[in-house]
Amino acid sequence: EKIVSVMNAESWKSYQERQDFIARDCLRYPGCAPMSDAAWADWSGKVHTAAHGNAIMEGAHLPSLNAGANEFLMFHGTKPEAADLIAMNHFDMAFACKTGLFGA
Repeated sequence: EKIVSVMNAESWKSYQERQDFIARDCLRYPGCAPMSDAAWADWSGKVHTAAHGNAIMEGAHLPSLNAGANEFLMFHGTKPEAADLIAMNHFDMAFACKTGLFGA
């Protein structure tokens, strides 16, 4: 197996700032983060990627997932060319396909 990390530094910085804000906000609500497996099951269902997230982050030489912000990895597929464009130009809804699974 091979883990490939492609990221845009500006987007990553923005993501990290937002994640820090969410973690601080979660501190205001006891029990909010990290949520228990039972709470996830009651609320929206089990997070199936939870068990592998930190291993993937470690393999890609990225910081551990932030349980204080209820951070998880979620996956979707795309063509390598599209992933490269997203990394270079950010995610732009103008390029979304209206006929895709969830539309634009």
